[in-house]
Amino acid sequence: MNLLLKSSILTLLSTSLSSTAYGNICVETGQNAAELVILENWCQPDSFGATSSYPTAEERCRDEAIDTCRDKKTLEDVIKRFCPDRKKPKRKDIKDLGKYCPDTVNGLIGGNPAPTRRPTPNPTPVPPTVESGFRAGQEVMRQWWETEGESDCNNAWSGIINPVANDLKRKMFPNSGSSSTRAYNQAARNGVESEVAKIQDECFPNVSAVRALRGHVE
Repeated sequence: MNLLLKSSILTLLSTSLSSTAYGNICVETGQNAAELVILENWCQPDSFGATSSYPTAEERCRDEAIDTCRDKKTLEDVIKRFCPDRKKPKRKDIKDLGKYCPDTVNGLIGGNPAPTRRPTPNPTPVPPTVESGFRAGQEVMRQWWETEGESDCNNAWSGIINPVANDLKRKMFPNSGSSSTRAYNQAARNGVESEVAKIQDECFPNVSAVRALRGHVE
């Protein structure tokens, strides 16, 4: 609902505060909250001439107002009054609408502004980069080493770890797709190889001997 429309609704809801008995304020606040919940999250009438008052209330009225707003009959009555041609809400619809009542009541009696249902925009996708690809390759290889490899240096020999690394590269980072995807996957394959070398260096301090035994990782 745009700001001009909401302002018009609130103006229409503000006319009868001075004539409202305090005993009815809590109930009326809940009814008004229900009206705003329906207007902003379910449907809108063709005109707003039939809307009622917009009173404020003391803090001790909050619970009663929220209960009134959440009441199934209250919400259904407002829907019938505002949008008689709209489909009848299901139980789940009433329950979902009732979730808006606490914050809506708070907005009416001076708390936080009433919430409205708004579509959540999808986050802007972050394009793959060489750096992120390299890290992804390292993480995949390290994960295998710590889980299936059990961080056991007996599994760090080239005859065991290299075939695993080659299989991970083929399955998870194939040389296919767009140019940016291929660049990402190539960086990831390099990351896998780098992690293999790191694991072997951790297991076998004699680096020169290890590299002689490491063999070729495709």
